Amino acid sequence: MYSFRYFILLLMLPFFAHADDKFQFFTIGTGGVTGVYYSAGNAICRLVNKNFVKNKMRCAVESTAGSEFNIRSVRDKNFVFGLVQAGIHYKAYKGIEGFVSRKPYKSLRSLFSLHDEVFTVMVRSDKGINTLNDLKNKIVNGGDEGSGTRIGAIQLMDFAGFNKAQLSALTYFKPDQTTAALCSDKIAAYIYMVGHPARNIIESTEGCDAKILAVTGTAAEGLDNVPYYSKYTIAGGIYKNNPNDIETYSVRATLITDKSTSDMMVYNLVKSVIEKIEDFKEMHPAFSTLSIKTMVTQGLSAPLHNGAKKYYRERGFL
Repeated sequence: MYSFRYFILLLMLPFFAHADDKFQFFTIGTGGVTGVYYSAGNAICRLVNKNFVKNKMRCAVESTAGSEFNIRSVRDKNFVFGLVQAGIHYKAYKGIEGFVSRKPYKSLRSLFSLHDEVFTVMVRSDKGINTLNDLKNKIVNGGDEGSGTRIGAIQLMDFAGFNKAQLSALTYFKPDQTTAALCSDKIAAYIYMVGHPARNIIESTEGCDAKILAVTGTAAEGLDNVPYYSKYTIAGGIYKNNPNDIETYSVRATLITDKSTSDMMVYNLVKSVIEKIEDFKEMHPAFSTLSIKTMVTQGLSAPLHNGAKKYYRERGFL
């Protein structure tokens, strides 16, 4: 349930988000409070708000269901910016799959990409589950409705050979509910697309000796043919009970907005982050390997916003 403060801010957005000569307040749609999207949004806002006096911009984050919700909220002008998976970004821009009921979102724009969102399949070590195939006919959590995790989970399980009934049975626990559900045997596994290290995964591995399954077999073959997925290795030893490297797949997280958003607002936001990229990288371990080159060139499933392009060209990044 969103706060009263949130609704007041929404009423203010149409005035503040497009008034280049006045104080501008904007909200970034993120994800669950235990996920990296929420941390990323807070990190962006921290850097933007440091330049409040100079740029006359103030930033806040809102915890949401995730990528799909954020895309729709930006499109409907409920948020100015949102964090989304590049795959969801791609589908919305093209108007395919979950976005087929609406026209292609051709005014969708990118600012920069961030960390890898990694397919992370968690199971209890004591349940004899060693492959994705072992999850058939078991209770699996596919993530909150409206999240990129849920869309990715359905795609992953489809490639793994789950039938329609099994896909329909995927539960809807939110990220901050998954450890309790797994450790109390309400679910046999949960799928989470998240940057590493992640609080949820730490809680599950320490709370009930959970382990991460590798993404192999037909699931891997299917993901190999999707343009926005890449192979990814979760390093061994990051989490308790997971000493070995784990092979899986990932997709980039991207900050997005609408074409109609003020060029100056986008320019100042991008500048605030890129000029302090080393500070940004220290705000969460998942950001530690970011480089400006990959942020500007990878995971951008829609064109760069003109305000972002202006800054990148001035700095020689384009």
